[in-house]
Amino acid sequence: MSGILKEKIVQLGMPITYHAGSDEVEAGFVTLLAPTSKNLAECGRIKQGFMRAAVDISERNSKNGSDDSDKKEDSDDGSMPSGEEVMQMIYISNVDVTNLLLEFREMLKNVGLLEGEYKMTSPIISSLSPFDIENLLGEYIANFIAASMSGNQKGK
Repeated sequence: MSGILKEKIVQLGMPITYHAGSDEVEAGFVTLLAPTSKNLAECGRIKQGFMRAAVDISERNSKNGSDDSDKKEDSDDGSMPSGEEVMQMIYISNVDVTNLLLEFREMLKNVGLLEGEYKMTSPIISSLSPFDIENLLGEYIANFIAASMSGNQKGK
């Protein structure tokens, strides 16, 4: 009974402070929600960037005589790359990671919940560290975008 996650909790490396009513509260995690058709444009551009990075790495490995077929066979067990592995792949490819990060920052307004309940606003997103934005993007790609392409979307 596997399926794509509906949400993924991601711990922040650098907690941020936000206002909940009149109280100032420290937030330590963001809940990422699965994309909907409202996120079609941003999700499509992020998915395209991820796919371009995968193709770029594959072509580079082919040119260098590196054979990853054993690794690919091992990963056919349904396991997905981690968010960190996704970001490493993107960074070593020729994909413009800045465009993906900016696209994701915008998308966070619709797919991110601070502490699992507060909508991510521009000021909240701006207070996140660059490391946390990268980590959130990697986890988003690994858990929602890559998972949807791997056949793990078979669910109930």
